[in-house]
Amino acid sequence: TDGTVLNISLTQSNVGNDFRMLVPVYVELNNGRIFRLGFMPLIGGETQTQKVDLTQIGLKEAPKRVMLNYFDDVLCEK
Repeated sequence: TDGTVLNISLTQSNVGNDFRMLVPVYVELNNGRIFRLGFMPLIGGETQTQKVDLTQIGLKEAPKRVMLNYFDDVLCEK
C-alpha cells in the first residue's frame, strides 16, 4: 500500500537570527488519541520543512489533525 506522507513547513517570526527552538508536533488520530510525532528544529526566521512517512511509524490511516504546542510545551509572549 502507499504510505501517508505528512509534509510539514514551519516558520517562526519576531526572533533573532540565532534564536533556536524545538517545536513539538502532535497528531490526533480518528479515535481521539493524541501523541507527539516529534520535534521540528527552527533557527531564526527561516522556514524549515520535513516529510514524515506515517506508515513507517506504524500509522495505518491519516491522522484527523496535526497540532503544534498542544500541551503548551513552548513558551511565548503575546
